[in-house]
Amino acid sequence: MKELGAEVKTALLPFLSHVETDGLFITGQNPLSAGPTAKALIELLESKTTENNSPDDDGQQWQEKAEKYLDEKPGDLKP
Repeated sequence: MKELGAEVKTALLPFLSHVETDGLFITGQNPLSAGPTAKALIELLESKTTENNSPDDDGQQWQEKAEKYLDEKPGDLKP
């Protein structure tokens, strides 16, 4: 990931919980990070739900963002 330009951040001590969030990307460093990572995801989803509470928004906007994101990724990173 570093070769592709990613900035890698780790916990100060190995095997301690460490979570990083960048936009819609949330990652945990190790198994101790599972709970805090889940909490970060829930907080992100709750914040996006309250921001986008319009009656016309049925998830279409999220689908379009996801498709745009996948279209911009190099072929070897696509699922």
